[in-house]
Amino acid sequence: MSEQYDRLLELLRQQGLTLEQAKDRVAEHAALLSLARPNEGITFDSTVRDLLQAEERQIEIRKAAEPESVDCDSADEFIDVLSPRHPRFWHSSSEAWVFRGQANADWPILPSALRSTALLPDGTQGHWSKTAPSQFTNDGQVRRELMALRDFYWRADRIGLSIPGDTVEVRQLMADDQCLKRLRDADGAFQWPAQALVPLMALAQHHGLATRLLDWTRRSYVAAYFPATEAAKWHCESQAGVATKATHLVVWAFKFKRSLDGLGRIWESLLEGDMPKGEIIEHSVPAAGNRNLHAQEGLFLTESKLLLSGRKTVTIVPFEDQIKRHVAGYSTMKERHSIRFRLPIAEAPKLLMGLHRIGVDAASVFPAGDGITKALHERAWWPK
Repeated sequence: MSEQYDRLLELLRQQGLTLEQAKDRVAEHAALLSLARPNEGITFDSTVRDLLQAEERQIEIRKAAEPESVDCDSADEFIDVLSPRHPRFWHSSSEAWVFRGQANADWPILPSALRSTALLPDGTQGHWSKTAPSQFTNDGQVRRELMALRDFYWRADRIGLSIPGDTVEVRQLMADDQCLKRLRDADGAFQWPAQALVPLMALAQHHGLATRLLDWTRRSYVAAYFPATEAAKWHCESQAGVATKATHLVVWAFKFKRSLDGLGRIWESLLEGDMPKGEIIEHSVPAAGNRNLHAQEGLFLTESKLLLSGRKTVTIVPFEDQIKRHVAGYSTMKERHSIRFRLPIAEAPKLLMGLHRIGVDAASVFPAGDGITKALHERAWWPK
């Protein structure tokens, strides 16, 4: 038993406790269990054994929550490891891998509306600006996003653009100057993004509007295309003397536990009176009304979150940290559920050309005349 006790003390010390604090915690826990269960024959040794098992289980969970890192040296290797036929991407019916690419591996994963570069209304006579979200309260930031969404909605309606999810409820909400008040519950909290507005938000985001949604795709090569085209342009510009600080592009893979389980846990927590924490929700959007979404096999993920009204400022948590919390919330998860694939920026032109040769380019992910022209222009960034 002394070996188990020493191992437990070591694990507790790794959490920042001193040796004496670790010993006190174990002794206190053993005493409390003995008082709570006097007829169960609980001993100090059995308490140590149970505590050690619990700590080791938490280590496994925390390890599974950390992303696996896969660094590739060449574009060919990158395409191989992202192949949908790779054994790592097999999944059960309740889980599925989803992917997201970014041209700079050092960028945090943030929805466009929460970036400092987001162009949104600032509330002064229709003026828009790039004011950092951290300068606003939750109410103020959501109000900016709602104002932008309302402007997009009525402009789209005016020119006859088909708007998915265009119900009477959405139309009334978009016509109300005080629509934020209508989203609040009796306690002044509100769910954001509001589910009724997600189809509209998805359409607006695919046409360049900053929203709270995060684009993901079920196709790994589509996820690789977006950083490839941006990073290839950067590489060509750097060769021409334009400096860029990025060294690697990245594709994130996330083994997403599908929403039925997650929503069930949220429902249970709501019945118990607790706010859901760390849950990631997939927002279902009809692909039939969004050609880009259909072509890209896209989906949208957000953190399920109740925002409190008042003066509380916007809290910006990178989505990769939300993934860690989400994975750690499932005590049965013991294998990695997120992977970070990196490739040097210098390989981006080869990656862009390689993806084109397997049928993934601007013409396939943006199926319209503009996408065809963009695909042709991208050949300027292919390796010479």
